[in-house]
Amino acid sequence: MATTTQELSDSEREALVVALLCVNHFSLEAGWNLRAELRSEGLTCPRTASQLGIAAVSAALERAGYRRGRINEIVAPRVVALMQAIDEGKFADLPRLLAARNEGAFHTLVQTIWGFGPTSAANAWLLLAPSRLP
Repeated sequence: MATTTQELSDSEREALVVALLCVNHFSLEAGWNLRAELRSEGLTCPRTASQLGIAAVSAALERAGYRRGRINEIVAPRVVALMQAIDEGKFADLPRLLAARNEGAFHTLVQTIWGFGPTSAANAWLLLAPSRLP
């Protein structure tokens, strides 16, 4: 049974998508700058993105400004898997892990989702972790 997606904020979902995109020499800054376009394409909305086919997500990534040729075809199923995981409530503990600054548990959680490897997990931590300043 799917849960509501309200457990993650819009900005948290956007950061997770950006973290997935920013691999293979695509900078976090470039990905971060695509947030509005990713949102307008429905790629940060779990119910929308998880129901799109891989080809449709790949095309939506292209329209959003993520123009990386065949890499779009590699990343698209990862975006779908992420949105399905969010919709299924698999990220319910994410806000708590972030608030506790528990980087190890955070990495463990995000890497249970297909497509999230060490680089994407590190990207997500950089984008989502609260400031380490006192």
